Amino acid sequence: MLTSQGLRKVLGKAHPNYANSLNNLALLYKDMGDYEKAESLHLEAIAIREKVLGKEHPKYGSSLNNLANLYSDMGNYEKAEPLFLETITIKEKVLGKAHPDYAGSLINLADNYRLMGYYEKAEPLLLEAKGIFETLPNGRNHDFYSKCLTNLAIFYHSLGYYEKAAAQCIEETLVNRSLLEKAVRHLSEREMGSYLSKNFKSQDLALLCPSIRLQKSGASLF
Repeated sequence: MLTSQGLRKVLGKAHPNYANSLNNLALLYKDMGDYEKAESLHLEAIAIREKVLGKEHPKYGSSLNNLANLYSDMGNYEKAEPLFLETITIKEKVLGKAHPDYAGSLINLADNYRLMGYYEKAEPLLLEAKGIFETLPNGRNHDFYSKCLTNLAIFYHSLGYYEKAAAQCIEETLVNRSLLEKAVRHLSEREMGSYLSKNFKSQDLALLCPSIRLQKSGASLF
Protein backbone atom coordinates (compact mmCIF):
# COMPACT_ATOMS: atom_id res chain seq x y z
CA MET A 1 0.00 0.00 0.00
CA LEU A 2 1.36 3.41 -0.94
CA THR A 3 2.00 6.00 1.75
CA SER A 4 1.20 9.69 1.29
CA GLN A 5 4.83 10.25 0.24
CA GLY A 6 4.59 7.38 -2.23
CA LEU A 7 1.41 8.79 -3.72
CA ARG A 8 3.04 12.20 -4.02
CA LYS A 9 5.88 10.68 -6.05
CA VAL A 10 3.56 8.66 -8.26
CA LEU A 11 0.65 11.04 -8.71
CA GLY A 12 2.02 14.46 -7.81
CA LYS A 13 0.84 16.84 -5.11
CA ALA A 14 -2.08 18.17 -7.18
CA HIS A 15 -3.91 14.84 -7.44
CA PRO A 16 -7.19 14.12 -5.58
CA ASN A 17 -5.92 10.75 -4.35
CA TYR A 18 -2.93 12.45 -2.75
CA ALA A 19 -5.34 14.78 -0.94
CA ASN A 20 -7.30 11.71 0.20
CA SER A 21 -4.11 10.26 1.66
CA LEU A 22 -3.36 13.51 3.48
CA ASN A 23 -6.87 13.62 4.88
CA ASN A 24 -6.69 10.05 6.19
CA LEU A 25 -3.29 10.63 7.76
CA ALA A 26 -4.58 13.80 9.41
CA LEU A 27 -7.46 11.85 10.96
CA LEU A 28 -4.96 9.32 12.30
CA TYR A 29 -2.81 12.04 13.87
CA LYS A 30 -5.93 13.56 15.42
CA ASP A 31 -6.80 10.22 17.03
CA MET A 32 -3.22 10.05 18.30
CA GLY A 33 -3.56 13.52 19.83
CA ASP A 34 -0.99 15.11 17.54
CA TYR A 35 -3.14 18.09 16.61
CA GLU A 36 -0.33 20.15 15.12
CA LYS A 37 0.48 17.54 12.46
CA ALA A 38 -3.22 16.89 11.86
CA GLU A 39 -3.92 20.58 11.26
CA SER A 40 -1.06 20.93 8.79
CA LEU A 41 -2.22 17.92 6.76
CA HIS A 42 -5.85 19.03 6.76
CA LEU A 43 -4.86 22.47 5.51
CA GLU A 44 -2.80 20.95 2.71
CA ALA A 45 -5.65 18.61 1.72
CA ILE A 46 -8.08 21.55 1.69
CA ALA A 47 -5.81 23.58 -0.57
CA ILE A 48 -5.46 20.70 -3.04
CA ARG A 49 -9.17 19.89 -3.10
CA GLU A 50 -10.08 23.54 -3.56
CA LYS A 51 -7.70 23.82 -6.52
CA VAL A 52 -8.47 20.47 -8.16
CA LEU A 53 -12.12 19.84 -7.27
CA GLY A 54 -13.48 23.29 -6.49
CA LYS A 55 -15.24 24.74 -3.46
CA GLU A 56 -18.57 23.14 -4.30
CA HIS A 57 -17.30 19.56 -4.30
CA PRO A 58 -18.45 17.30 -1.41
CA LYS A 59 -14.88 16.24 -0.64
CA TYR A 60 -13.85 19.87 -0.21
CA GLY A 61 -16.73 20.22 2.22
CA SER A 62 -15.61 17.06 4.02
CA SER A 63 -12.12 18.49 4.44
CA LEU A 64 -13.54 21.66 5.96
CA ASN A 65 -15.69 19.56 8.28
CA ASN A 66 -12.70 17.49 9.41
CA LEU A 67 -10.63 20.57 10.15
CA ALA A 68 -13.55 22.12 12.03
CA ASN A 69 -13.89 18.96 14.13
CA LEU A 70 -10.19 19.13 14.89
CA TYR A 71 -10.43 22.74 16.06
CA SER A 72 -13.50 21.91 18.15
CA ASP A 73 -11.63 19.03 19.81
CA MET A 74 -8.78 21.45 20.51
CA GLY A 75 -11.22 23.83 22.21
CA ASN A 76 -10.87 26.45 19.49
CA TYR A 77 -14.61 26.74 18.93
CA GLU A 78 -14.52 30.18 17.36
CA LYS A 79 -12.15 28.93 14.68
CA ALA A 80 -14.30 25.87 14.06
CA GLU A 81 -17.59 27.74 13.68
CA PRO A 82 -17.05 29.36 10.24
CA LEU A 83 -15.74 26.07 8.85
CA PHE A 84 -18.85 24.22 10.04
CA LEU A 85 -21.03 26.96 8.54
CA GLU A 86 -19.26 26.73 5.19
CA THR A 87 -19.59 22.95 5.24
CA ILE A 88 -23.34 23.25 5.78
CA THR A 89 -23.64 25.71 2.88
CA ILE A 90 -21.76 23.37 0.54
CA LYS A 91 -23.75 20.28 1.52
CA GLU A 92 -27.05 22.10 1.25
CA LYS A 93 -26.18 23.26 -2.27
CA VAL A 94 -24.68 19.99 -3.49
CA LEU A 95 -26.69 17.35 -1.61
CA GLY A 96 -29.83 19.18 -0.52
CA LYS A 97 -31.40 19.53 2.90
CA ALA A 98 -32.96 16.07 2.79
CA HIS A 99 -29.59 14.29 2.90
CA PRO A 100 -28.10 12.53 5.95
CA ASP A 101 -24.72 14.22 5.45
CA TYR A 102 -26.38 17.63 5.59
CA ALA A 103 -28.10 16.64 8.83
CA GLY A 104 -24.77 15.38 10.17
CA SER A 105 -23.21 18.78 9.53
CA LEU A 106 -26.01 20.43 11.50
CA ILE A 107 -25.24 18.13 14.42
CA ASN A 108 -21.56 19.07 14.31
CA LEU A 109 -22.29 22.78 14.40
CA ALA A 110 -24.85 22.29 17.18
CA ASP A 111 -22.31 20.43 19.32
CA ASN A 112 -19.79 23.21 18.75
CA TYR A 113 -22.38 25.79 19.86
CA ARG A 114 -23.19 23.70 22.93
CA LEU A 115 -19.54 23.68 23.91
CA MET A 116 -19.43 27.46 23.39
CA GLY A 117 -22.48 27.85 25.63
CA TYR A 118 -24.73 29.04 22.79
CA TYR A 119 -27.59 26.76 23.74
CA GLU A 120 -30.23 28.82 21.96
CA LYS A 121 -28.38 28.19 18.68
CA ALA A 122 -27.67 24.51 19.32
CA GLU A 123 -31.16 23.18 20.03
CA PRO A 124 -32.88 24.23 16.76
CA LEU A 125 -30.05 22.70 14.74
CA LEU A 126 -30.36 19.38 16.55
CA LEU A 127 -34.13 19.38 16.17
CA GLU A 128 -33.82 20.20 12.46
CA ALA A 129 -31.40 17.30 12.00
CA LYS A 130 -33.73 14.95 13.86
CA GLY A 131 -36.64 16.08 11.71
CA ILE A 132 -34.67 15.37 8.53
CA PHE A 133 -34.02 11.76 9.54
CA GLU A 134 -37.64 11.27 10.55
CA THR A 135 -38.81 12.25 7.06
CA LEU A 136 -36.32 10.07 5.17
CA PRO A 137 -37.20 6.51 4.11
CA ASN A 138 -35.83 4.30 6.90
CA GLY A 139 -34.36 7.44 8.41
CA ARG A 140 -34.99 6.27 11.96
CA ASN A 141 -32.83 3.23 11.22
CA HIS A 142 -29.93 5.36 10.02
CA ASP A 143 -26.82 5.30 12.16
CA PHE A 144 -26.71 9.10 12.13
CA TYR A 145 -30.21 9.24 13.64
CA SER A 146 -28.98 7.38 16.70
CA LYS A 147 -26.10 9.85 16.94
CA CYS A 148 -28.54 12.72 16.69
CA LEU A 149 -30.51 11.34 19.63
CA THR A 150 -27.27 10.96 21.57
CA ASN A 151 -26.35 14.61 21.08
CA LEU A 152 -29.87 15.75 21.99
CA ALA A 153 -29.71 13.71 25.19
CA ILE A 154 -26.30 15.17 26.06
CA PHE A 155 -27.57 18.67 25.26
CA TYR A 156 -30.67 18.41 27.47
CA HIS A 157 -28.70 16.69 30.23
CA SER A 158 -26.14 19.51 30.28
CA LEU A 159 -28.98 22.02 30.75
CA GLY A 160 -30.60 20.01 33.52
CA TYR A 161 -33.63 19.06 31.42
CA TYR A 162 -33.52 15.51 32.66
CA GLU A 163 -36.99 14.44 31.49
CA LYS A 164 -36.23 15.56 27.94
CA ALA A 165 -32.83 13.87 28.11
CA ALA A 166 -34.44 10.66 29.36
CA ALA A 167 -36.91 10.69 26.46
CA GLN A 168 -34.04 10.89 23.97
CA CYS A 169 -32.21 8.11 25.85
CA ILE A 170 -35.22 5.82 25.64
CA GLU A 171 -35.68 6.42 21.92
CA GLU A 172 -31.94 6.02 21.36
CA THR A 173 -31.95 2.69 23.17
CA LEU A 174 -34.82 1.40 21.04
CA VAL A 175 -33.06 2.51 17.85
CA ASN A 176 -29.77 0.94 18.90
CA ARG A 177 -31.46 -2.34 19.79
CA SER A 178 -33.13 -2.40 16.38
CA LEU A 179 -29.82 -1.73 14.64
CA LEU A 180 -28.10 -4.39 16.74
CA GLU A 181 -30.76 -6.97 15.89
CA LYS A 182 -30.25 -6.31 12.18
CA ALA A 183 -26.47 -6.47 12.55
CA VAL A 184 -26.41 -9.87 14.28
CA ARG A 185 -29.40 -11.48 12.56
CA HIS A 186 -27.15 -13.57 10.32
CA LEU A 187 -24.96 -14.83 13.18
CA SER A 188 -25.25 -18.21 14.82
CA GLU A 189 -26.04 -18.36 18.54
CA ARG A 190 -22.38 -18.98 19.33
CA GLU A 191 -21.19 -16.14 17.08
CA MET A 192 -23.75 -13.79 18.60
CA GLY A 193 -22.61 -14.65 22.11
CA SER A 194 -19.01 -13.97 21.14
CA TYR A 195 -19.95 -10.66 19.51
CA LEU A 196 -21.90 -9.45 22.53
CA SER A 197 -19.21 -10.47 25.01
CA LYS A 198 -16.53 -8.65 23.05
CA ASN A 199 -18.49 -5.46 22.42
CA PHE A 200 -20.68 -5.04 25.49
CA LYS A 201 -18.78 -6.51 28.43
CA SER A 202 -19.30 -4.41 31.60
CA GLN A 203 -21.44 -1.89 29.73
CA ASP A 204 -24.87 -2.48 31.26
CA LEU A 205 -25.41 1.20 31.88
CA ALA A 206 -24.23 2.11 28.41
CA LEU A 207 -26.67 -0.35 26.91
CA LEU A 208 -29.49 1.17 28.95
CA CYS A 209 -28.60 4.67 27.78
CA PRO A 210 -25.46 5.09 25.64
CA SER A 211 -25.72 8.89 25.95
CA ILE A 212 -24.62 8.70 29.59
CA ARG A 213 -21.37 7.03 28.56
CA LEU A 214 -20.77 9.66 25.89
CA GLN A 215 -21.54 12.44 28.35
CA LYS A 216 -18.89 11.08 30.71
CA SER A 217 -16.27 10.71 27.99
CA GLY A 218 -17.07 14.03 26.28
CA ALA A 219 -17.25 12.29 22.91
CA SER A 220 -18.08 14.30 19.84
CA LEU A 221 -19.91 12.80 16.91
CA PHE A 222 -19.33 12.93 13.16
